[in-house]
Amino acid sequence: MSMWPNGVYFQSQIFYCSRWTREMDQTFVDCLVEHSRSGLFHLDRPSIHAVMCSLYDVNKTYGTKVVYEWAQNRVEHLRERYNLFRWVVNTEGIIWNARLGLVTGPDHV
Repeated sequence: MSMWPNGVYFQSQIFYCSRWTREMDQTFVDCLVEHSRSGLFHLDRPSIHAVMCSLYDVNKTYGTKVVYEWAQNRVEHLRERYNLFRWVVNTEGIIWNARLGLVTGPDHV
């Protein structure tokens, strides 16, 4: 895994691998969002049905054979990332720059 000189890893080096790509993640999340909009999924209490339907779409689209347990672990991982993101963005002096897709803040934070 290559690092930037200051020790920062690229997000893709940490969150994705040959078994689970950024594109698969996007398909999975898009499906979960659709289930959320229809009231069938909530990140605090994910339903087996919503996760299975989303997993089916990923496996069908990418020709993979990802199993439910792995998908459920992914939901948990996404929830942890979301909670960390919310905590960081709610820290005084930190802002989310949607144009750049970065969290920014002063050096002293």
